[in-house]
Amino acid sequence: MKKRRESCSRKATPVLTSVIDGNLSLKSKRSQAAMEFLMTYGWAILAAIIVIAVIALYFRPGTLVQNQCILGAPFNCYAGVVDATGGVQIEIANNGGEDVTITGFAVEGCVPQTAVSPALPDSLDANGKKVYTLDCDLSSQIGERFDGEIDVSYTRPNSNLPLTISGKIVDEV
Repeated sequence: MKKRRESCSRKATPVLTSVIDGNLSLKSKRSQAAMEFLMTYGWAILAAIIVIAVIALYFRPGTLVQNQCILGAPFNCYAGVVDATGGVQIEIANNGGEDVTITGFAVEGCVPQTAVSPALPDSLDANGKKVYTLDCDLSSQIGERFDGEIDVSYTRPNSNLPLTISGKIVDEV
């Protein structure tokens, strides 16, 4: 009768009995392999999460300012530069196929807007390019990201109706 109880206790807790007795059965080897697998991959996943968190903390995509200058048709903005002392310079091309007269030029965030050169109104030939400079003081924003909306007002030949096109400029001051 005594032997029967021992065999029942062995069946009830095979892992514990095999550890106490020193007998490693097939079931305990499987559980040991499973635990080693989980521990190894658990540490690897934890390390990967820490690396991703550090990269996200120090290398934020928003801080990597990319110089952008975008204008809608019929214009194209080839380049835009924001300078703390010189203001905003934008190279505009007329892709409309006809001469236009630029009557106004404004950039949001560029305050006070003292002067535009060349002086407005200014003629921009079909398929022609010009650099327009808007003088403003951006010295308080040095090292920061400048993100402003561009408004260009113009008229077409044989028309007095003012048209306005909007765009965007992004640069580091």
